[in-house]
Amino acid sequence: MYSLSEDEAGLVEVVDEQELETQIPLPEFLKEEKKEKSGADRGTLYHKLMECLCFAEVKQEADLYHQLEQLIAKGIFTKEDMKIFQFKKILSFFESSLGKRMTKAEQKQNLWREAPFVIGIPACEIKEEWNSEELVLVQGIIDAYFEEEDGLVLMDYKTDRLEKEVLFIERYEAQLTYYKKALEQITGKKVKEKWIYSFHLGREIKV
Repeated sequence: MYSLSEDEAGLVEVVDEQELETQIPLPEFLKEEKKEKSGADRGTLYHKLMECLCFAEVKQEADLYHQLEQLIAKGIFTKEDMKIFQFKKILSFFESSLGKRMTKAEQKQNLWREAPFVIGIPACEIKEEWNSEELVLVQGIIDAYFEEEDGLVLMDYKTDRLEKEVLFIERYEAQLTYYKKALEQITGKKVKEKWIYSFHLGREIKV
């Protein structure tokens, strides 16, 4: 079975390291010294957080803190994990057009997160030099997708420190194309849009 490479699947990701800025009281787990983590660790934690959060309950930073404290109590995260998050950047996602659409879909139970898939892709579509139509099994995990009246919307979170939208598109367009094919095969429904949300840039990117 062929697994997407790190460039294709976005497994190695880096998140900006600016200090957390907030004007509201910090919970205890954020007052301690931050612990360094690798880019891969940070990317994994951001993805896990976005899988676990209840979108509809996030209105301000205090709401994020409250949910995170609950997730720590359940053993899903540790206090050390929490120190790497930049809450203003996470809140910016919920204030974005894409975040609002996903929140609306969640309220209608039309939002799905961390969906694994296995799909057959002709070998030549993966690498030109393979020059074969033989199907290769490709596996991956879709960060999130949601359904609106006229079709499905596919999206992927990225924490890479890339400074231009076009760089995200160049790096991840092939990945999202695989995801689109997989999602349409699995659901039998049309994917009308593909999006990346960059936490570093703080904005959504249409692919």
